[in-house]
Amino acid sequence: MLSRSFRSTDPRGLRIFSSVANDYDQPSELCPSVERAFEVLGRKWTGLIIRELSGGPRHFCDMEKGIPALSARMLTERMKELEAEGVVCRTVDTGTPVRTSYELTEKGRALIPVMRGIEQWARAWSEDAARRS
Repeated sequence: MLSRSFRSTDPRGLRIFSSVANDYDQPSELCPSVERAFEVLGRKWTGLIIRELSGGPRHFCDMEKGIPALSARMLTERMKELEAEGVVCRTVDTGTPVRTSYELTEKGRALIPVMRGIEQWARAWSEDAARRS
């Protein structure tokens, strides 16, 4: 198996990757933090919610309009999960009517380039699949 080692660190100085295998025959041990990240980000609607918030704070009703197939109940559930994970923060305006807005935290904003990369990958490969059909 061909592999190469390199080091990459996040802003806190934590090592992100130690090696990359070229043929993926022998996966490395899964780090618990990476496993948790995939668990959170892999939930249905999470990526689209992060995408909606990447433009700045949004009111709950605007988020519902931005992702029309997502029910209010599911949006509420996902927002609570993302808030608990420290990806979003919630602000309640106690005026009349009461309005709730959400925005990405620093941790959430760090996901924007990742989500953009996934979007680019999806467009490239869905176009490729369409051309092959």
